[in-house]
Amino acid sequence: MTSKYLSGVLVIALSFVLCMPAEADSGTIGGVGTGTIVGVVVGVVAVVAVVAIVVVHKTSGKRTITGCVRPTQNGMTVNDEKDKGLRTFR
Repeated sequence: MTSKYLSGVLVIALSFVLCMPAEADSGTIGGVGTGTIVGVVVGVVAVVAVVAIVVVHKTSGKRTITGCVRPTQNGMTVNDEKDKGLRTFR
């Protein structure tokens, strides 16, 4: 749910940035036009936003353990069928 709100906010923010009027030959900073600098900044922000959305999407998947649960003296153990791991719960 949070990723939906985050992506919505990012889309709105980028829309406002891209809707701002541009001025032709508005000047240079260190020999580079400000339009070029703005373009690079917008590109970097877009890449960071896409990476953040992908990371949030990949890490928010369901985490499950499938296997056999056995009671022990100190709690329970689970034999995970996927990675053959043994987990102990106390």
